[in-house]
Amino acid sequence: MSIVSRILNNVDSNSKIYQNDKEYSYRELINLSHRISNIIQNFEEQYIILKVSGSLHDIATILAIWNCDKIYVPVRVNVPEEKLKLIQDVVVNYKVISFDDEKMYVDGIECDISKSLDISKNVNNNNLMAYVIFTSGTTGIPKGVPIRHKNLEELFISCEDKFSFNENDTWINFHSLSFDFSIWEIFGCLLNSSNLVLLGDTKNIELDKVSKLIIEKGVTVLNQTPSVFTALSEYLLKSKEHSIRYLIFGGEKLNCLSIKKFYNNNIETKFINMYGITEVTIHATFHEITDIDFVNERESNIGVGLQNDNVFLVNQSRNRITSGEGEIVVSGSTVSKGYLNRESLGSNAVFQAKDGVQYYYSGDLGKYNDKNEIIYIGRKDLQIEKNGYRIELGEIKDAIISSGFLKNCEMDFYNDQIICYYKSEFYDLKQQDILMLNKKLRIYIEDYKIPNRYCAVEKFSTNENGKINVKKLRMNLLTNNDISNDLTLKEWLKKKVSKYTGRDYIHVSENISFVEMGVTSLQMISIHQEISDTFKLDKPFSVIDLFEYGTINKLCNYFEIKDEKIL
Repeated sequence: MSIVSRILNNVDSNSKIYQNDKEYSYRELINLSHRISNIIQNFEEQYIILKVSGSLHDIATILAIWNCDKIYVPVRVNVPEEKLKLIQDVVVNYKVISFDDEKMYVDGIECDISKSLDISKNVNNNNLMAYVIFTSGTTGIPKGVPIRHKNLEELFISCEDKFSFNENDTWINFHSLSFDFSIWEIFGCLLNSSNLVLLGDTKNIELDKVSKLIIEKGVTVLNQTPSVFTALSEYLLKSKEHSIRYLIFGGEKLNCLSIKKFYNNNIETKFINMYGITEVTIHATFHEITDIDFVNERESNIGVGLQNDNVFLVNQSRNRITSGEGEIVVSGSTVSKGYLNRESLGSNAVFQAKDGVQYYYSGDLGKYNDKNEIIYIGRKDLQIEKNGYRIELGEIKDAIISSGFLKNCEMDFYNDQIICYYKSEFYDLKQQDILMLNKKLRIYIEDYKIPNRYCAVEKFSTNENGKINVKKLRMNLLTNNDISNDLTLKEWLKKKVSKYTGRDYIHVSENISFVEMGVTSLQMISIHQEISDTFKLDKPFSVIDLFEYGTINKLCNYFEIKDEKIL
């Protein structure tokens, strides 16, 4: 029985789905899915572009899409119009579904989903596409990764002997539905008849509120990218009351040093590191973290393939190796057959071998340890990982050049910041210019791809191979930003912004938002934590307040603190 059939037939489950202050039964979710199916079953179009917000209606719609043998294509609610158009050009044959509260819209027209009709069937769609996730492309055109129901089924089957998920578990859907980690969170939960917590009105940057949800709802299965969990763990450590039994890392390189404190304080929790890529259906390897991993705590052990020998290393000639450093290759039944309607791309990275086995050459580097486990090293090209997203720096460069502000630039990812270097002899970007440039960039790329900093350099230095010498470019970045304790809140904030963005202290504006000055979401969360711990506040203060009162002056006025020193 297929994934969707197993879920739609599970109407009698006692587990709940929580959203804001409401709880829903599986039966209510399934009935809602049937009502949405009544609309979708009449579409001739195969691809359903769903503008996702992470709601109960979104999940019901995914089930309806699959029940009607259609293909789910998630995009963010606030997806840039240019990005949406590029996706539409790739899928061609599509309908766009969105929700405003509980009202459903198809291509902008409201539809009546009040009629209840059970059209569920024993769907056997293993050879059909389940979803297409669009990832960053070097040419500026997003790459659509089609994943079949069979790929997804094989992922969950291969994890059955690795985990003991059951109906008593409670999962939380922390990640955006446009990120394939959410597929694992939602359907890993529903297939095991577990409880599911949706963020609802809580934003996933509000880690103080997320931690309260985790504690109040008794979340037992938590999936995180390492960089976000580093911040979230500070909130969880304060409470010491959580119920997490599986903490699963994925999406980016794990440095065990960053989780050491939480690991040492939570001996009942199982810590799992999983390596995966959209092209190989979310996860490809499994490694349970133990005390041994903290001996070499800067290494990222991703373990072995979920299907035993299906993940291995090759040299530059693509010959399999048993020692030394090599490229990570994933093979088997979870590997996509190539990029949607872009065969030339597929032939370079994803291809069908002569023996009928599918292989994916990841572009990631690894090495074997003495147990034949793979130690993840990093990328071998210009693709980076930030907050769980794989981003092509070339795409950002193309967007900047397309904006017309700069004719040439070089991109870098350093200290968790995307940096754009440009030649000072040709350009003199003032703060207002950068604000205008970033506004223009949002036409082409998502917010999380916007550079955190623009750095003027005299020249683009090259190495002996004629390639850009990134280390020399980084010498232009300011590093002397130590923060003393004898500071007012305003001075403290200016020092923090200077430290995080590399701006000279005197050029940190008190009236331009933190985000526009290049402070990242995770850095904002860190600022929130430090303000809460450092200053005596007479008002409630959440992460969202930091965004709402998003300039130095607004925040100081909110607290009515101007001259109080750090305690």
